[in-house]
Amino acid sequence: MFRGRGSFLVVLISSVTVFLTLLQIYLKVAPNLRRRYANEFGGGEKIRKLPDCIIIGAKKGGTRALLEFINIHPDVEISPFEVHFFNMERQYSRGLHWSQMPLAAPGQLVVEKSPNYFVSRDTPGRIFEINKDIKLVLAVREPVERAISDFVQSYQRHNLTFERLAFKDGDGTFESVNTAWSAIKTSSYARHLERWLEVFPRAQILVVECGDLTADPAGQLRRVERFLGLRPHISQQNFFFSRQKGFMCWRRGPDDPGHCLGDRKGLKHPEVHPAAVARLRRHFSALNKRFFELVGTEFNWPQQ
Repeated sequence: MFRGRGSFLVVLISSVTVFLTLLQIYLKVAPNLRRRYANEFGGGEKIRKLPDCIIIGAKKGGTRALLEFINIHPDVEISPFEVHFFNMERQYSRGLHWSQMPLAAPGQLVVEKSPNYFVSRDTPGRIFEINKDIKLVLAVREPVERAISDFVQSYQRHNLTFERLAFKDGDGTFESVNTAWSAIKTSSYARHLERWLEVFPRAQILVVECGDLTADPAGQLRRVERFLGLRPHISQQNFFFSRQKGFMCWRRGPDDPGHCLGDRKGLKHPEVHPAAVARLRRHFSALNKRFFELVGTEFNWPQQ
């Protein structure tokens, strides 16, 4: 009987000793831990938070340029890489505590870009569950040109031709469009946008056309500023054309030497048979018309 009580007392004393030791360590390091996590998660100058705005796509529609241009604004903080939280099960299953968002100062808007969100069936509902008032930006490009750019990025190095992937028939007639190919499906904007509009009101989605962004970046960024409720800041002085790159680059201010997109952007497109281009434009004609109806404007995209 006494032997059992003795063993219990030994265990109790050992447990208390361990507890006091841990408490002593905690009291010693807690102030540093509190300062660290307050700064990262809400109690200090900057906080890590979910996005206020998401560029949902479309892939090869100018999303990277748009993100970098938005980041000129001092009241914006961007995620520099594609998070893919809402469309990849491996990421989404980690939950909201798994955060890849940047640290942002109070009053700053956080903007994320993941182009594959646009074509993901589950993504609209998942985003709505987290933030039903979020602002969404969709960057689009003439569908055939976008599909060719998609091909250049993903397939050209595999010794395939665009025509071989875009059409089912291999006889050069270019009649049967391969609508199962991802590059064709992504360019079918109306079908994807209809799914987003089942979840979000049209007023929460801003559409930016790639050609307009290239021709007048300052004008398009003024639209973005108004849409996000940002004070006017970005102007034509923030942009310049690089002859070496062949496209618009940007600077944050007069003392900034400037920045351009990387070498994987603006790649040269292959020669595509004119008959193939004409057939694809006819294929997308009805889809484009429906897309224009959904967004309430028409873009100057060729029909033939």
